[in-house]
Amino acid sequence: MPSSRFIVPEGNQTMPPPPGPSTTSQKLSHALPLPFHLMAAGMSTVGSVVTAVAAHVLDGPVKESWNLATSVVVAGMRSVMVSHPPQGRHSMSIIRGVTSRLTIPFAVVGARGEYVDVSVKNPHHLTEAVRKVAGMAPVKYDRDVPSVRNIPAEWVVHKSIDASQIGNSPIVLYLHGGAHIFLSPRTHRIITSEISRVCRARVLALDYRLIPEHPFPSAVEDALAAYCALINQQSHGFSSTLSVPTTTTPNRIIIMGDSSGGCLTLQLMQTLKTLDIPLPAGAVLLSPLVDHSVTSPSWAQNFHSDFMALDPAGLSWALDCYAGEVGRTHPLVSPLFGDLTGLPPLLIQAGEAEVLADDAKKLHSKALSCGLWCELQIYKDMFHVFHTFPTQPETTATAFNEIGTFVSRTLSPQNCHIVFPRSLRITCMSGKVTEERLPTGEICIASHRKLGGSPDLERRDSGIITM
Repeated sequence: MPSSRFIVPEGNQTMPPPPGPSTTSQKLSHALPLPFHLMAAGMSTVGSVVTAVAAHVLDGPVKESWNLATSVVVAGMRSVMVSHPPQGRHSMSIIRGVTSRLTIPFAVVGARGEYVDVSVKNPHHLTEAVRKVAGMAPVKYDRDVPSVRNIPAEWVVHKSIDASQIGNSPIVLYLHGGAHIFLSPRTHRIITSEISRVCRARVLALDYRLIPEHPFPSAVEDALAAYCALINQQSHGFSSTLSVPTTTTPNRIIIMGDSSGGCLTLQLMQTLKTLDIPLPAGAVLLSPLVDHSVTSPSWAQNFHSDFMALDPAGLSWALDCYAGEVGRTHPLVSPLFGDLTGLPPLLIQAGEAEVLADDAKKLHSKALSCGLWCELQIYKDMFHVFHTFPTQPETTATAFNEIGTFVSRTLSPQNCHIVFPRSLRITCMSGKVTEERLPTGEICIASHRKLGGSPDLERRDSGIITM
């Protein structure tokens, strides 16, 4: 078999060598020259989709609420994942090549956009500040260090927001997902435009650095620089500004992220807390990856109902690449093992049928044990980051509206959260939305009162609410 095309970048000397593909079909497919591999992968995807359509029609959908379009999308995405494990000879060149060029036009999602840069002065001081938070050794610089580094980003504003209102609108700092390896703000405009609409906010989507070239904590550095630029914070020897000057106060900022971007959201807030930089008003996490040890039962239980059919050996290799010199269970690499005390209110949304469902539930329990205001919403039958796909419009609309409600309450000047944090299983079927309360464990009443809660809301029984 030809050798891997991966080259260990100069910036990632801790990157382990990739394992070989796990299955015989993967070995054969990635041993072929690229054109023949593409043909084989394409035929496999077509076969998977045809099989999914036949199974949906003859035996019914994999999940009760799935329509035919959902079955087709999940089957197609699963096939692509199976055909391109992270360690495959052609995987990185194909996936990076496609996703780096994939751009959803602003007009398609009904938004206005503007490309900007986050300019960081003295970026080596930024690096040292974050490494110190992570307990990592200082970097030894053996050559001249650039005094300025630019991080690409884009502003996204939904067209329903009048231009005269933009200056007074809140800001969402959005950190996209993609397993730390691929995707960009351009691929996430369906999400960022809807977030702008339901939150009546400007969205700054950051194009942070990815692995394998840039392991932890590179992405955390970029996110920290973007946040500090928004609040005009200059400390710890570095400063950052936006190429189009825009500043606001922390209590007008919400940080959001999906999948690995949800992980980065928590990493950023933990870093802000340690560096004594003012925290944002709140955060929203969509299908967050918060445990890089990959030990949650839902990885196996939901393997066949989610498109995240990642090769176990390839997934482990990719996560080892991301963790770099500190390891996957480091409390800042895997926020589930970190100290969440003192963080702002959180909203967690995940699909019941996705491999990261248990990560969301564990994070919710951890947040409550740390005294946070945290609401968990599990959407019945839904897969990983279902917000991106238009196949279940009723469910995605409900999820986005819940995000808008959370942001509205969080940014309200009257009070933070008088509503008791909920733990819900949300079902959207046949034009009806129902909420079933899930067990939440103990709530930190003192923290709840501090956020504006009232004693009569301290305990609630489980029940069904029909909306």
